[in-house]
Amino acid sequence: IGVAPDGSVAQGLEAQFERTFANIGAVLAAAGMGKTDIVKLTVFVTEPGAETLGVYRRTRDKWMEGHMAAATYLVVSGLAHADFLVEIEAVAAKS
Repeated sequence: IGVAPDGSVAQGLEAQFERTFANIGAVLAAAGMGKTDIVKLTVFVTEPGAETLGVYRRTRDKWMEGHMAAATYLVVSGLAHADFLVEIEAVAAKS
């Protein structure tokens, strides 16, 4: 989710995508892995529409730096907190 280590929630869709990917990067690094170890992403968003999908794709492509992984993109009615707009589940495997 788009929550910083200090507990603050990133404001806005793009900021939440960026923070979420940064959080994924931190978890991967702690496990001795990197973004190229990601094999699957499951993305949950609360805002439907092509614009939201476009923001996701741009942010993902920038962060993934050309690495491709399987992905599922879902629009949901809500997440665990009303301020959360994005949640991404990443599955990684070390080769």
